[in-house]
Amino acid sequence: MKASICLQIDIFRYVYLVFRKWFYSNIWYIYCRRFYMPDLLLVLFLFNFSLFLLHEMDAIRCSEWRLFIILKDMEDSKAYKVFTFIHLFLYVLILSLLFSQYQTIIFWVLDLFFIIHAILHLFFERHPRNEFKNSFSRSIIYPMGVLSVIHLALLINIST
Repeated sequence: MKASICLQIDIFRYVYLVFRKWFYSNIWYIYCRRFYMPDLLLVLFLFNFSLFLLHEMDAIRCSEWRLFIILKDMEDSKAYKVFTFIHLFLYVLILSLLFSQYQTIIFWVLDLFFIIHAILHLFFERHPRNEFKNSFSRSIIYPMGVLSVIHLALLINIST
């Protein structure tokens, strides 16, 4: 009986080791290479994109829709829903392009957007409806622009 159990354990261990070797040599490699970018660039971009998502959460707290031409005249409850609903499709679009063959293009587009976005927040600093006048909001917004400049510089350096 003990020999049978030991044989089953050995077979299980062998199957596990073969599967593990195959998994790490094939599937994991294919998955990791899908990103088409060096790891540092990807991590930097994902950190910056995370800052963007944090900013959008903060934007709901600060009622950012009051700064937009179309949404500023709506009542707050309706503008909040429209603002939130638009972001659902925006996130789906960004995430689907981020994990596709268009990854480099989405890097460029979002980096440029984050830079312009930080500059716009700087210009709207004295706007009466701007509620991002605290250190927490600024510590999210302005590093996005700076990190985007760094990411773009590294992206240009690698592509040349």
